[in-house]
Amino acid sequence: MKNLSVFLVSLISVFLMLSCSGGTECKIDNPTNAEIKVIIDGNSPIVLAPAEYNPDTKISLKEGEHTMKVNDGDEIKFKVSGNTGLLNPTLSTYVFAKEEYSTTGLSNELTDTDIELDGTTYTGPFEKISEAFIPTDDVNLGIDQSFKSEISTHKTGVVIIKKIFRQKDFIDYFKPQE
Repeated sequence: MKNLSVFLVSLISVFLMLSCSGGTECKIDNPTNAEIKVIIDGNSPIVLAPAEYNPDTKISLKEGEHTMKVNDGDEIKFKVSGNTGLLNPTLSTYVFAKEEYSTTGLSNELTDTDIELDGTTYTGPFEKISEAFIPTDDVNLGIDQSFKSEISTHKTGVVIIKKIFRQKDFIDYFKPQE
């Protein structure tokens, strides 16, 4: 009986350690046409080439307040929360877009909003964001991934997929048909 108790306590300890993550897993993006040097919390600089996004480069940050400095410019304060996020050191505009996939025919469970980018209004299930830290816990497709024309699912009904776009990529993907 004592061995069972020790085993259960050990098992619970391992579970608690695994469930308490080491922080928020962040990816970092440079959507600009210039190389940037980013210093996070005074640590060693991270150099990003023009238009560089590497989904394999991950930075673990504890939840809470942090600072970021880009190219020896002003310090940007930001707050990290959740399990995953995108660091936006250039404070560029990103857009969340949702696509609906249905196994039962046409459906519309999404709410349309208007966003304006470069003087053009886009209407759809979109959200524009330009924060230094962009939470991505509920994002299914990253910057480097595309919406599919169809998906495989074991669910019946409607599946909603959320993607994050750089502003330029969003405009290219959703440009109004002429």
